[in-house]
Amino acid sequence: MGGMFLRRKYQKKSTIVVGIALALIVSTITAFFHVPLLKHTSKEFISEQGGWQASRLVMGSTAERNCRYVTSGPWLVVDDNGYTCSRKNQDPDTGCCPPEPPRYICTGCQRASHCCEHFEFCVSCCLSKESPSEQIRNMERLKIYDLASSDTFEVCAVACKSHSGSVLHENSYRSPYHHCYEEERPPTMGPQGGPTSGLFSFLSISGSNQSSPTNR
Repeated sequence: MGGMFLRRKYQKKSTIVVGIALALIVSTITAFFHVPLLKHTSKEFISEQGGWQASRLVMGSTAERNCRYVTSGPWLVVDDNGYTCSRKNQDPDTGCCPPEPPRYICTGCQRASHCCEHFEFCVSCCLSKESPSEQIRNMERLKIYDLASSDTFEVCAVACKSHSGSVLHENSYRSPYHHCYEEERPPTMGPQGGPTSGLFSFLSISGSNQSSPTNR
């Protein structure tokens, strides 16, 4: 009689232990597959023109190789490696463009003025310079931003957005090349009161030996 009681007591304890172990296994598996992954954190830059959202800076965080990227429209993006691609070719998990040459694109950019027609190409061309970060972050028009802890990619993204100095009227620009990553002089006015073709020229940086990027 006593032996039967001990066997039942042992079986009951074993059942409890097995149940607890199974519960722990199930909860671990559930947590592993259902904890949401942190996909993106965003940082928005606001331009001088009254709170307009200039661009979205996004950093993926779900894979080994992640990229921050900026875009000003629905078609193109440029990542922090300098690669430009269409939105459909961008890796949705990492935020990266395909690492295919050319890496830095200066298409639609003026070599003398460092101004470009397209925001994404402006950022890519800006990144092609050897070390533009310090001289760009010190531009007068960027002093309203706190760029002390920003890297070259972030500085280029802010610099390349069009700004009040490039706007002629509310919805028009002084030149199609209004995305600039170096400081500009005030525009030279033509005989009819309009800007001349040599609108965007830049102040030389004392002690700078950097060469201008070439068109690509």
